[in-house]
Amino acid sequence: MPRSHDALAGEALAGAALVAAIADPAVVVDAEGRPIAWNRAAQDAGLGGEGTTPGAVPGSLRVDLADGGVLHAWPTAATVGDDEIARQKARILEHLAPGVAHDLVNQVGGIQSFLQVAHGFEGRDRQLLDESAANALGTVRAFQDLVRTRRTGPAEVDLGDLVARALAMATHALHEVTVSVDVARDLPPVRAEPGEVRQALLAVIVNALDALGWPVARGELGIVARRTATGVAVSIEDDATPVPPPAVPHLFDPRPPAAARRAPLDLAVARHLARAAGGDLRAEAAVGRGNRFVLELPAATSPDPVERRVATEPAVGASEAAVLVCDDDEAIRALIVRVLRREGVEAIGVPTADAALAAIDERPVGLVIAGHDLGATSGPDLYLRIVGRRPDLRGRFVLISGDGGHEALAGFAREHGLPVIEKPFDVNELATLVRQVAAAR
Repeated sequence: MPRSHDALAGEALAGAALVAAIADPAVVVDAEGRPIAWNRAAQDAGLGGEGTTPGAVPGSLRVDLADGGVLHAWPTAATVGDDEIARQKARILEHLAPGVAHDLVNQVGGIQSFLQVAHGFEGRDRQLLDESAANALGTVRAFQDLVRTRRTGPAEVDLGDLVARALAMATHALHEVTVSVDVARDLPPVRAEPGEVRQALLAVIVNALDALGWPVARGELGIVARRTATGVAVSIEDDATPVPPPAVPHLFDPRPPAAARRAPLDLAVARHLARAAGGDLRAEAAVGRGNRFVLELPAATSPDPVERRVATEPAVGASEAAVLVCDDDEAIRALIVRVLRREGVEAIGVPTADAALAAIDERPVGLVIAGHDLGATSGPDLYLRIVGRRPDLRGRFVLISGDGGHEALAGFAREHGLPVIEKPFDVNELATLVRQVAAAR
């Protein structure tokens, strides 16, 4: 039996009172699905009004009313904060840790096997051992970077290299996925927090893995990186079930609608990190089938000041002055002194900060190389104490660390314009610094 005009008016008034009490977009529809009341937030969002079909818009909370009508409300998407970023990082670890651990066991096992026959090493054997050690070190550093929660500060980032490293970490998770990679050679560096860009890339890859059926993901994944007018665009395309168009507006919510068939957090965190770097992450319609996500980041406008200092400025002020090496690791200290002396530079090694302070009082020192952790003190503390005694050594200091991304160390190095060499260091890299020392006047 059709309802009277008075009944309809009463329903509308009751619905208007209901939605007026809700801050988020809210609409009341009658039993036939026609909107009869909506608030200002819903009107601004295009969800309320004649001719609209609120029930077809995903992401709503639905409350059935006694008269057969329905209240639809769309809570504002939760913001992305440190907790969400940490939870998303845990998802990456869940997907990738088993494969990385497998690689590390194989790499260390290979090193052990070579060491058992070290007496019979030939040139090729040494090369293979070096490669195994480098791969193991790369694996550990990649995981160290991934689990690090401290920000290291913006730096120039090679996106092509970052893509390669991200895929290397995901090798085992992608073993039944056909992966294609097309990275242009002319990509400019971007300036961003390296760890955050890495997480953004891995978040989109992990999201694709889930959509492709992880833990046994099958399908296709394509990554294309190209220079743009303002920077770099990295396209990540999968052939999973396409996201329905009505769900696309909510795809980057921390909790996307179930109809999107995409896991929570990944895309929201990836977009948040991209925007923090001055870029963005957007969804595009893939050609044929599947889904495409495009990560855009602006090109760096200037070199990193610390890196530029290492490349262009001599490290010591006088070739006749000695280089003081302070590190509590005897092997590292002896190696550095040996390399320096091989290059014709006078070098002295000391194990403690007190010994370093005594050394600069006893003889001319033109450069100090110091470990970050010196037991009772630190490399930065030693720098301040030395500069207090010898202002001429300001800026003539190189810090060595096993964790170059340590937040306090990175901040100190930026503030004082000091280069940081990460352990284990490349002897050739150290020799380059030595040549700068020897050439300085």
